[in-house]
Amino acid sequence: MPIYEYKADGEGCEHCRDGFEVRQSISAKPLSKCPKCQ
Repeated sequence: MPIYEYKADGEGCEHCRDGFEVRQSISAKPLSKCPKCQ
């Protein structure tokens, strides 16, 4: 399963501010929001 890197567009929370990695299947939709600060 691939690992995707995400980074907040704005300030974000402590989890996403500097970016984070998520293991997702290729067929999974990309995250539109940080899972911690939704």
